[in-house]
Amino acid sequence: MTTDHPSIAVVTGASRGIGRELTAELLRRGYTVLAAVRDPAKAKASPDQLANLVAGPSGSRLHFAQLDISSGASIDAFVEGLKARYQHFDLVINNAGIAEMSVYGETTEQHLKDCFQVNTFAPFLLTQSLWKAGLIGGKAGKSVVANISSLLGSSGTKEWVEYPAYAYRASKAALNNLSRYSDVALAKEGVSVVTLSPGYVSTDMNNNQGELTPEFSAQSVLKVVLDSGSNLHGTFLNYSGEELPW
Repeated sequence: MTTDHPSIAVVTGASRGIGRELTAELLRRGYTVLAAVRDPAKAKASPDQLANLVAGPSGSRLHFAQLDISSGASIDAFVEGLKARYQHFDLVINNAGIAEMSVYGETTEQHLKDCFQVNTFAPFLLTQSLWKAGLIGGKAGKSVVANISSLLGSSGTKEWVEYPAYAYRASKAALNNLSRYSDVALAKEGVSVVTLSPGYVSTDMNNNQGELTPEFSAQSVLKVVLDSGSNLHGTFLNYSGEELPW
């Protein structure tokens, strides 16, 4: 992504796992990063969160804002607070998510509600709110919205078909659909919406049982988004840039 001004990104779920490494890699690339986290004070001070980045050489380019991604009211307040501080975001990474791995027969209404609220509704509502506020696309300039999904959200893949994650699967499949058609709505506004599977990454979400490190996944995702030169509009890609079946 080439710009004639300092590049600015917002990352949700920035304090842990893939989000933390996305934040670190963007800082290494020279971005100013707004870390959207539930508890900014804890994220700034905790060694297992973002304290090392705050104290590092690029710490002055790391900003924080409070966001409870499970609350529509919090999303609205978050975006309202941004308008006084920022004019434009080049990159929005909707990374925050939750997993619910209950087996068939034990998946509850609450499991479904929780996953859809965080994994589906929140990325859509945040992107929509940022656009309405004039912080992405339009007169402000071109932007990329990268929604972190999962291979489990693909209804066409033959991998992991027996993995017990019904609420999680459905919420990510719905995110894929909303991302595809958000891109249709926003393309004429200068916004590209891309959906990405980061791979099976070792994080707290899966008790660190993944095949990829958060560092490798984050760096790979950003290579696809920022370096590939591909047409990202409305695509569903994995961390290596391969197109995935919807």
